[in-house]
Amino acid sequence: MIHPTLTQLWEFAEREAKAAGLDKNYAPLGLGPIGLNLIQEPNRIDYLYTPLNALSFAGSDELFFSFLQVPELPLTKHPIIMTAMGGYLHPNVIVGSSLHEFLSLGSLVGFDALYSLASFFEGNEERSIARIEEKAQSLSDIEKSMLSRFRAKFELTPWTNIGARLKQLEQEWGRFVALSDEAKLA
Repeated sequence: MIHPTLTQLWEFAEREAKAAGLDKNYAPLGLGPIGLNLIQEPNRIDYLYTPLNALSFAGSDELFFSFLQVPELPLTKHPIIMTAMGGYLHPNVIVGSSLHEFLSLGSLVGFDALYSLASFFEGNEERSIARIEEKAQSLSDIEKSMLSRFRAKFELTPWTNIGARLKQLEQEWGRFVALSDEAKLA
């Protein structure tokens, strides 16, 4: 089953790619300016810290976003987890209770800026949030324009209290993150 919003994301990406003068084959890059490169066939990215129950659908250079598959829940009800590559103690962060909530989080600054959240649960809460706020101030006109169209298309409202919401999501969904034995020992 394909999440209906993923289909809409692909359509939006195709339109953005076309507007940028790119061939339809470059649709996955259509949302590149806002850090959301779509994965043609959602799958589990082979990375040590990728949860065993993750189905990745998008990413950027150093992170990717996945549905955290929870038993007995349909795909449309799965939370979204971000996995950051690098030496983080907590490389997986739940970034939405749904795809819509995740899209709302990234709709203010773009999705590549969410990388700073990888250090949120390592005692760097204020700095993680400050980096996102800094990114909001340094967006290019192209990014601002695309994010505005993105928010309108998907009826998104950016988060207002990122730190508190991340803590709630971790409490609610963190227990469903299934890591390999190797990742647990690393």
